[in-house]
Amino acid sequence: MIMRNKEILLNSIVERRKDLPVTEIDGEKVMMNMDKGKYYGMDAVGSRIWNLMEEKQSVDEIVQTLLDEYEVDLLTCQQEVLEFFNMLYNEKLLNLADAR
Repeated sequence: MIMRNKEILLNSIVERRKDLPVTEIDGEKVMMNMDKGKYYGMDAVGSRIWNLMEEKQSVDEIVQTLLDEYEVDLLTCQQEVLEFFNMLYNEKLLNLADAR
């Protein structure tokens, strides 16, 4: 896999790609990256994060929302969300704007 050259940090601004075909099945998001010809499925938490990316916001803002909604500690939430976003970014499923 070719890695893109930016790393997503807590102050990174993320936004989902609007041109991806996305549908919801049983509360989970399913999408296709037409450029790669690959399908992706997200569990309930991944789907919630995808919904939070409808508007541009920082990774930290999304982490704070998830902390309010789920029973998870700050460090675990930050690590897992950053890992998730870096995977989405490397798969070209999200856009990354300049950090605030």
